[in-house]
Amino acid sequence: MSQPIENAYLYKQGTILRGQDGNKWVAKFNVENNTMEWHEFAKVELNGYRALTVEYIRENIGKEICIFERESKYGKWPSAIESNLYKLVWTPNGDAMSMVDGIIIRNWLITQNPPILDDTIFLVLGFGNGVDSNGDIEMFEMALQVNSKDKKSVSSSVQRLDAFVYVGS
Repeated sequence: MSQPIENAYLYKQGTILRGQDGNKWVAKFNVENNTMEWHEFAKVELNGYRALTVEYIRENIGKEICIFERESKYGKWPSAIESNLYKLVWTPNGDAMSMVDGIIIRNWLITQNPPILDDTIFLVLGFGNGVDSNGDIEMFEMALQVNSKDKKSVSSSVQRLDAFVYVGS
């Protein structure tokens, strides 16, 4: 993965940019070195949030998880008091589906086999309800999409939405 060509010190903490390979990176302050650095989107924990990842979903198979999403256009990591996040309460079942052949792959989250192919739509399966900031149920979500570039980050639409989970302060 290649980070953005721009120096991270030119940006505020939490700025999200794409690297030369199209993957997302986040500017985060490194207290030890006293420098702003680029960190992989799927590995950042900032303001109490971390990106929703295949690994996080794997650790929570059969458990209800609360996912926060918003449009990628914001270009910044959510703040601790973010109010424009769409909330999805979702339970992964461990299965997946590649839209290349449409076959359900049982227990894929455990085995992660077969691997995700580049530039394909790959879904992890489960069930849940999405609600807007007013608490109104808007949709029933059966599958979430895995980013086929980084093979780690997940959202209901990886081209349009960033997804996070709240992990505390």
